Amino acid sequence: MDLPDLLAWPRRADVPGMLFRRLISRHSTRGILGMSRAEQVLWLVFELCGEVSNGGVDQFFGNSSGERAPLVPAALRELGEPDLAAALERSLLHFPPGARAERHELASALSPAARAELEALGKQVDAATDRLLEALRRWIEQHEREFTLSNAGLAAFRPVSFPDDVTLDEILARDLAADLAIPALYVRLAHRKAPLSPLERGLQLAIHAFGEISDEGGLSYLFSSKGRYAPEAHAALEAADATDAAAVVERAMAVLPSPYPTDDGVRRTALAALSDDALTRLRAMQWELDDLRLPTIEALIAHARAHRRELT
Repeated sequence: MDLPDLLAWPRRADVPGMLFRRLISRHSTRGILGMSRAEQVLWLVFELCGEVSNGGVDQFFGNSSGERAPLVPAALRELGEPDLAAALERSLLHFPPGARAERHELASALSPAARAELEALGKQVDAATDRLLEALRRWIEQHEREFTLSNAGLAAFRPVSFPDDVTLDEILARDLAADLAIPALYVRLAHRKAPLSPLERGLQLAIHAFGEISDEGGLSYLFSSKGRYAPEAHAALEAADATDAAAVVERAMAVLPSPYPTDDGVRRTALAALSDDALTRLRAMQWELDDLRLPTIEALIAHARAHRRELT
């Protein structure tokens, strides 16, 4: 799902997390300092909320997030949270820069007063989480142009860092792993300015449908603007002999009225009217396609190699 679709998502509190996941590839390849300021603020504050919610302040400082902890107070202040920023800065005094193992040692040796201070910080973060998520949602709206989604908007694939001049033959080489070749091919097609051939368009739509559903589930895919192309994606998966994945896309489409609504507004209205059971089934498709990951990407790259002459 691209950023405009994310910003249209009806559950506002979901948006920061959905965008966070789409920045994982960028963070993996560039690190926090290689991201834009808008991306850094989202990453740092959402990571704080997620780590504390999942395992408390100990987890936040003990995991790799602890390495970035000194950067979080400034991000909190940019979101209008000076009190929370000051509380975090006080806790940072107990964790001077050091390796992860050193932070664990420091945590185990904290005085009762310091431990109470950390517990109070955890409660403060938990109490502020809903407010922070709403602030992040506004932040994303205000800085929309400063976010760059890696892998052309797909979060499902591991990071690719091929040079811009990589050739199609290099991408389709037999010795290149399918989970590298497929995102590289998708990015190449997404960045093409010339019109795509029918085969290229089919591959692009098939890869996107697989990537979006396996990352977020059928609801996210159908809600996105690319969800209008679900019938074409289904046909392309069938043509590539990725029949199990095609069946998942077909079942996703079947929850909507026939004929399949290609208009975004009509489709989103229909999705909003679905029963809780239908929405649960759509979300669960993420795990189905995740289980089909390897055979699907292998079928897609085999299809591309078999039709090399139709690709440019």
